[in-house]
Amino acid sequence: MKYLCSVCGKIPTSGTMTGKILICDECEPEIQAEIDRREDAGELVNMTHITRKIFRRKNPNSITLQIRDMPEDLQNAIKTYACEENISVREAVLIALQNYFDKF
Repeated sequence: MKYLCSVCGKIPTSGTMTGKILICDECEPEIQAEIDRREDAGELVNMTHITRKIFRRKNPNSITLQIRDMPEDLQNAIKTYACEENISVREAVLIALQNYFDKF
């Protein structure tokens, strides 16, 4: 099972899992700096918000993709896979796409 870094979107060779968020070793210092900054300012520390904010800043041309009219059997297969792997549907779709395009 391959997981993607929530900050850079790459498959890391090593990293830290915090809840359902994986942070690769390369991105960890930047995340820790933002956590420290928020704690010092007395702000809420939410890993999901922090990782998405940094991801969007690093990837301004990232694609927001909505899949409409997905066949029900494919939708069920993705949901089942995501539940079995304890990951989000988004992560399951990204992993499937990454595995598909790694062939090229």
